[in-house]
Amino acid sequence: MYIQKEILTNYGIPAVYHVLKEIHTYYDDGISHINIAGYFSKDAFNNGANSVVINQIEVEQTTFENEKDIYNAVLNSNEFKDGVLYED
Repeated sequence: MYIQKEILTNYGIPAVYHVLKEIHTYYDDGISHINIAGYFSKDAFNNGANSVVINQIEVEQTTFENEKDIYNAVLNSNEFKDGVLYED
């Protein structure tokens, strides 16, 4: 599962292929931080390249049904709002 959206990094390199890296839930605050690793391409990810950026998305949610639910929370953020979720 991944999100496809071109996001220009601070290095001027576009990250196009984004995958879930980590999630940290803060129940007392009612939020979660979702770390999304961005890669230059799907091929770069599949070939073991390092991510070109890690975006941390804060959501006002502490429970998720499944992985797709986490990705949908990311898609609701300003940074990823126009992204497309692929389930392959």
